[in-house]
Amino acid sequence: MKVHFILFFSYFLFSQNTFALNNEKLNTSRLIDIAGQQRMYVHQVLVSYAQIGQIQSFGNPVAIRKSAINKFERNLQYLAKQNNLLEQTALMQKQWKKLKTIALNPPKKERVKELIVFNEDIVNIANSIISQLDMNSDNNIINISGRQRMLSQRIALFMLIDNWGLDDDYKQKMQIAMHQFSVNLNYLKNNSNNTKKISKVLNSVEKDYISLANITNQEKVNRDYSFSIARYTSQILRKAKNTTKLYVKLSIAQTKQEKKIKVHNLVSNH
Repeated sequence: MKVHFILFFSYFLFSQNTFALNNEKLNTSRLIDIAGQQRMYVHQVLVSYAQIGQIQSFGNPVAIRKSAINKFERNLQYLAKQNNLLEQTALMQKQWKKLKTIALNPPKKERVKELIVFNEDIVNIANSIISQLDMNSDNNIINISGRQRMLSQRIALFMLIDNWGLDDDYKQKMQIAMHQFSVNLNYLKNNSNNTKKISKVLNSVEKDYISLANITNQEKVNRDYSFSIARYTSQILRKAKNTTKLYVKLSIAQTKQEKKIKVHNLVSNH
């Protein structure tokens, strides 16, 4: 009876520890995804700002701006509840308030440079949060896939403000974002853990990216191109969101499978 009790107690402790570790891993994956979403949402706010300022109605920018602001603030509240992220989230909140104040006012191209400064600060803070979290191979894939969401909007943003006639080389910055997106896409496509569904979505993204690259490589970008780029970056964003959700789901499934194997091995050994 005593032997059975010791065995049961050992199994209970192992199960509890495994449960805690697995929950920590799942929570980390979720936090990385949410921090990554902040990079996307802040870019969406600026893209909408530029579209409204240029009287471009593709995708209903007023509604997108409102939705992106609400989702950013919901995510920020969640991140701020994490005791290990208090410093970063306080900084993010400070820069977000400055950006939001400008973004909700009637768009003026003279304020775009100021908005971009706050945007870059928020992106850097989000990257800092992600770097602080445990970056195993699964979470690294989630981060890179999540970064594609941001890059799709970054491409659209720099194209729009270049089109707005601001005296800075924003088209070059757009091309840098295009290159980063291409590198990340190749990395994701070569991931050995991809499911058939993930590969299918990535192949579809690649087709959109090729079409987008053909447009942005034109010598002159005008309003007709602006509409096409907005359409393709919107499609890519939707698919990048889907891909990231699939990677998060895959990470959760793998974590549960690892737990089953550990429990099975413990039982078998006894």
